[in-house]
Amino acid sequence: MSAAYADNVAIIGGGAAGLATAYLTEEAHNVTVFEAQDQLGGNAKTENINRNGKQVAVDAGAEFFNRASYPNFIKLLELLVVTTTTFALAFNFYDVNSRKHMVLPPIHDNTIEFNSLRPSNLFRLIQLKWMMYKGKNLVDNKVYNVTLKEFLDSIWVTENFKDNFLYPLLSAAWGVSIEDIKEVSVYQGLKYFIDGERANNEWMEITDGFGSYIRALQAKLKNTEIQLNSPIKSITEEAGQYRVTKETGESALFDHVIFAVNPKVAGKILKDIPSLDKLVHKFNNVKTFDTKIVLSEAKGENLRFMPHTQPQIINIRWNGKAAATTMCKNWKTGDELSPVLKTWVTYDIRAKDDAGSAMPEDPYAVYNFEHTHMNMAYYKAYKAAQKQEGKKGLWFPGIHENDSHESAISAAVEVARRLAPKSSRLVAFK
Repeated sequence: MSAAYADNVAIIGGGAAGLATAYLTEEAHNVTVFEAQDQLGGNAKTENINRNGKQVAVDAGAEFFNRASYPNFIKLLELLVVTTTTFALAFNFYDVNSRKHMVLPPIHDNTIEFNSLRPSNLFRLIQLKWMMYKGKNLVDNKVYNVTLKEFLDSIWVTENFKDNFLYPLLSAAWGVSIEDIKEVSVYQGLKYFIDGERANNEWMEITDGFGSYIRALQAKLKNTEIQLNSPIKSITEEAGQYRVTKETGESALFDHVIFAVNPKVAGKILKDIPSLDKLVHKFNNVKTFDTKIVLSEAKGENLRFMPHTQPQIINIRWNGKAAATTMCKNWKTGDELSPVLKTWVTYDIRAKDDAGSAMPEDPYAVYNFEHTHMNMAYYKAYKAAQKQEGKKGLWFPGIHENDSHESAISAAVEVARRLAPKSSRLVAFK
């Protein structure tokens, strides 16, 4: 189909799902992307920090991926000729009060973490391996309707393992509270633990940050108009098309509307279409949460957010009530400069005798993100969106299988296969 005679397609949201959908459908359609913010990328945010004349690209949002969990995302990066860096991922789980810690995996980078093989930590490792063994079938079969708590209560693991290790670890990984992590789908909670093992703990990052991949993707768009600072107020049906109205009052007619936003946003926009009341109700039941991430230099008082032992790439601090993460990539700055820390400060997690600030000192940047809580309400909305997908020209790649870039790209691929099946760009995604 020649794009000059094709349908007009509106994509609401300029994050990973929106831009990938535009890239894969614009050969067949005239595409307009509406992005509410002043830049594209969604949760892909890269801060370029000047350190003594050296530019250091640090991701404030999405950054890790592996070949087991992210096949379509990696194919997209290869198409865009985006450079990646491979590394072994290790993390330190430590108690800020007792200073007891555990490094996983216990053998990494030609190093044996003997502390992780002490009897108490070894018992944790045994239970962790058992949990992963029992959970693989649920992940492989994409079981959404079982919570993490329901799964853990159904297998043999101790309460101490759950309450003082696994729940804190996963809550820090997803940036949610301890109570919220119990209610996520077991599929969401365990997938990246299990896939990380399948990838032999070989993880990847985009060398110049996720921002470089967003720019490369944008540069490939030839038949797509991008409108920044354009939040959408509503859409209404009009003579077999949809009128998309921005908050400024400007509007235009489209044949298809693609929602590359979370259910909460989609529900607000769809409220004026009475036939979608049930779908909107499910969207409105989905919970989101705010996460604050701070980029700062690893020196002085900021070292309080790291373990007193040798830090790892991921450092999860736990105070008995809540847990959060500080990340440290030494290779970004090299041996001559102190690293840049990426610290979650959504919760105030410090030792009892720590009278310092909850925030790192002299931050380079502070980012606020809104994430979707992947609990049972989310998966009810997800299934409802799947049933509606493509009907009467409405599409929902932003409401995808789980909270990851791979899921967003895979959802975009599925939309493109139906909306632009002859697109030459689909060939790489088998």
